[in-house]
Formats: sequence, structure tokens, C-alpha cells
Amino acid sequence: YSSGANTTGVVFSAARGGAIGAYDWAVFVTAAAMTRCALVRARGRNDVINAAAAGAVGGTVGAIAGAESMQVTIATSGLCWQSPNYRASVIASARQNSIMGAAFLAVLHLVT
Repeated sequence: YSSGANTTGVVFSAARGGAIGAYDWAVFVTAAAMTRCALVRARGRNDVINAAAAGAVGGTVGAIAGAESMQVTIATSGLCWQSPNYRASVIASARQNSIMGAAFLAVLHLVT
């Protein structure tokens, strides 16, 4: 029995969204982990400051190297970065992601 609804687009969209989310999360975690490790070695302490700084770096890198911004950059051969509106959008996203990343890892450090 078929209701006549075509669910192929929904399934494809969900799979694409999941892949983009996984890519963005991997970029964030990799940048944050590398930053935190470097700060622990440099400062000799494993504290909430390291965690917050690593979260901020991870959030910024995640916004700039995110799947959506990379797709636009590749599709336009890098010309999108000449647009002040596009740059402002990416910078605003990076700022917001750095704040959220810092808060997330700082709280995670305090809880664990």
C-alpha cells in the first residue's frame, strides 16, 4: 500500500543534514582538542580557562571551515569572500560559535 507520498527527498535531506552536522562537529572537536592539549602543555595546568579558550577556537574554526561555507566557497571559486555581506555573515557566525563553544567546553570541564 502506498499513500502516494514521495519520501525520497525527505530521506536524502535528512541524510545530508546528518552528514553536515557530523562534519561540523568533527571540525569543532578536532580544533578544540588540539588547542586544549597545546594550552595544557604551555600553561602546565588543566583548568576551565584552557577549556573555554579551546571552545572558542573550536567554534570559530567550525564556523569558518563549516560544510556550508566550504560549499559556497567551492561553488563560487572563492569569489564569495569578496562580498562584504558574505564576510560579515561568516564573521557573525564565527563570533556566535566561539561564544557558544567557550561556554559549552567550560561547563563540560566544570561538570566532569
